[in-house]
Amino acid sequence: MIKNIKNIVFDFGGVLLDIDYQRTYESLSTLLDISFDPNDLPNEVNKVLLEFETGQINAETFVWNLQRLAIQNIPQGVDVVNAWNAMLIGWNPNKFEFLRNLKKKYKVYLLSNTNELHLTWVYNDLKNKHKITDFDTRFFNKTYYSHKLGMKKPEKNFPICQR
Repeated sequence: MIKNIKNIVFDFGGVLLDIDYQRTYESLSTLLDISFDPNDLPNEVNKVLLEFETGQINAETFVWNLQRLAIQNIPQGVDVVNAWNAMLIGWNPNKFEFLRNLKKKYKVYLLSNTNELHLTWVYNDLKNKHKITDFDTRFFNKTYYSHKLGMKKPEKNFPICQR
């Protein structure tokens, strides 16, 4: 144990879970027949994304809002969900053992700006590909998900960001 370090905080996407945002941008652009460039989204779309990530709207409302953006044919909800989740690549299984060993010596926390659809994908992927059904408790002392807390990091009121 490193002296004076008692807690370790991990981010989720891009740290523990491999992601590629571009895959979702491209998938949604193709599906909706619009440019889904994150640097050039209308304010209304950015508002929906923030509301979904902070749990102010549920998955059904989020999908419906994305379906409304379609230029031609309105896509099926499952197609929107798959396009949204396209960024989620998967896991390096070595990280599971690494987390397990850290938890033996430190308090380990997960802090993530995530949403209901991504977390559902994560739990299903962990269960089906890695036989892990207790991710939040097996590897962490506590998990903090933005959509469950109603706020995003690094808002000063985000529980683990408080001093």
